[in-house]
Amino acid sequence: MHRQYFSMKKYFLLGLIIKSLFIVFTFHLDTLFIWERPAHFIQNLNTIGAYYGPLTYITFGILSPIYFLSQHIGYWILKTPYLFVDFYILHLLLKMSPKSLHKKVLIFWWLNPIIIFSTYAMGQVDIFLSLCVVISVYVAKRRRTFSSLSLGAGVAYKTMTLPLLIPTALILEKNLVERIKIIAIGISVPLIIGLLFWLPSHPNISNTFFPTGIIFYPKLSMTPDSIWEYLSLLAGVIGFFAVQYLLIKNKTHISNLAQGLFASLAFVMIALPIYSIFRYTILMPLLVLVSLKMRKALSLALILILLPFGYLYIWSLEWGLIAHIYPQAKNLLALREWVAPLINYENVAFFFRIIADSLIFYLAILSFKSMFHIKK
Repeated sequence: MHRQYFSMKKYFLLGLIIKSLFIVFTFHLDTLFIWERPAHFIQNLNTIGAYYGPLTYITFGILSPIYFLSQHIGYWILKTPYLFVDFYILHLLLKMSPKSLHKKVLIFWWLNPIIIFSTYAMGQVDIFLSLCVVISVYVAKRRRTFSSLSLGAGVAYKTMTLPLLIPTALILEKNLVERIKIIAIGISVPLIIGLLFWLPSHPNISNTFFPTGIIFYPKLSMTPDSIWEYLSLLAGVIGFFAVQYLLIKNKTHISNLAQGLFASLAFVMIALPIYSIFRYTILMPLLVLVSLKMRKALSLALILILLPFGYLYIWSLEWGLIAHIYPQAKNLLALREWVAPLINYENVAFFFRIIADSLIFYLAILSFKSMFHIKK
């Protein structure tokens, strides 16, 4: 017992050091975009249509003293609130896991390369959505209404949690009217907050929930990447609706909520044509929780290794993140340029993405099969 505690402490400190280094020594302009507008709350209300969800605007408006402090001590402090959110997610994941899995949960969440890069290098806000999903699962047994409200808060940050209201309602309630209530309660959060912003922003508020600029539709061609994109879209849509159909036809216990949400969200992730590693942030806590409970640590590890190699190659800004302290970094080669004389890394990265998404699809299938005790 003492050995496990000491070992966990070492991994925790390692993760804390890595994240602190990223906080201090990396910087991306998205961080300023996220913080600057809400800091001048009233003045910039008319620009919210080109921003994230209204709850993001409110959150960073409340935290605006940190932004004004950063003008004097450095922008590094802007990413420190993420560390507290990250730690609280870890705390809840440990509380939802048996002690035998605590060490693995710590390693796969606290040292998660997707979370570290997206949150601490790029300064993205998706960690707040992850928190909303984890809270929803954690409180579901005792406070079903609050579980739905938590997912609704996630929608008010970004719309990614919207599809999760359906499986949540189907698992938490058995009666049609009660299921509709659960969905309505969740939707009420972004709806009410959106209405509050309607007057100053006019109809542009809708773009914060459904931003068309970040979705890139697959090209109508027979290239391998286009074929894969359409196949993943088809598989994701079929998978999502298959889970909802089984939830309607079969009763399942509230304890299966994490599995139901993971399977549903995994299929949504596979289907969405958003080419960014950030989109996986919201999936990560459920992926860690469910994969380890199903004893699929190897599949989880492969996903966390392959996804960075499948996405980060495209950015020269993987060096540019340190350009604020080393300006020459912008002139350094990106990964794809390093290996260009030897191999076309575009094809290799595409292969890595296929394997990673296929493993997520595989785990989603296993998840809902175990929920409904479907045998081979």
